[in-house]
Amino acid sequence: GGEALADRETSVPFSQAVRASLEARKHRRPRTLQEIRYMAARMMKKCPELARKQVRSITPEDCERYLRKSFSTPRQRHKGRLILSGILNFSLKRGWCRRNAAFLVPPPILRENASGPFPCTRQNGFSTPRNSCSTEHACRPAP
Repeated sequence: GGEALADRETSVPFSQAVRASLEARKHRRPRTLQEIRYMAARMMKKCPELARKQVRSITPEDCERYLRKSFSTPRQRHKGRLILSGILNFSLKRGWCRRNAAFLVPPPILRENASGPFPCTRQNGFSTPRNSCSTEHACRPAP
């Protein structure tokens, strides 16, 4: 009883935490703000209860469920987890929650493509600055 009342007094809904977090980050690059807005909106669209849920009452199990329902690939879930964690970390600093529940969710395993080293080109006997390489044998003459 008393703890639930205290939670409501010192917490805010997730949607309000997103707005406040974006406002605090308004100096960031437009692309960064767009990504945060998009990912948070997607989670709230796929899980409508999230928008109204008090940030203090969000559990690691909730975070895992929101990420699983909102994103289909491991890379999307990874990005969603980073953004969710950022919003909850902001909420933690404001005193709206006691812990960052998203931080307790293990990150999805991402598979890297084995593409090998990027070839660099040489012009007039010098590596181009954009494609410089550390070993002489990796360079090939420019066409």
